[in-house]
Amino acid sequence: MLKNLFIILAPILMLACASSQQAKPQELEIEQVFQVPGFAKDSLFDGVKIWIAENFKSSKAVLEYENKEDGSLIGNGMVGYPCEGLSCIGQEGNKVLFTMKVEVKDEKFRLSFSNLKVYHPYFSNSVTTISAGENPVWSKGQMSDIKPKLLAFGAQIKASLSHAKEKSNW
Repeated sequence: MLKNLFIILAPILMLACASSQQAKPQELEIEQVFQVPGFAKDSLFDGVKIWIAENFKSSKAVLEYENKEDGSLIGNGMVGYPCEGLSCIGQEGNKVLFTMKVEVKDEKFRLSFSNLKVYHPYFSNSVTTISAGENPVWSKGQMSDIKPKLLAFGAQIKASLSHAKEKSNW
């Protein structure tokens, strides 16, 4: 029975090891600029702050720094580890922790993510502290899973801004 289990799991483990090439430091940060024509810096700043409040459990807990004059918002967040099919084996319950920075100017904003970590609840020594099960993101495979999920925040922010602008004409 154990031999059969090994025969089944060996190819899966070999694929996982092959796809876990170590990423270079510059590949461990995510950044994208989003164009939002017709939005001034101040309205973008307020709109992003509203989006954060509506999409995270507590915007006060998420936001670490905000400066409207500079157009900067920095916060820490957490999302479920994004995976599909076989790539989810061993990822059940995992979370991605990150630092998110949004910088706004007239008609555009830059969204960047750093300090990416994967939290493994099953390898945690403590239920009360999240750091016990944290591991820095280090593989290209993990980045290819995580990057689209985080960059989707930019599209969501843009949609939220447009929707808010439409609703303001009531």
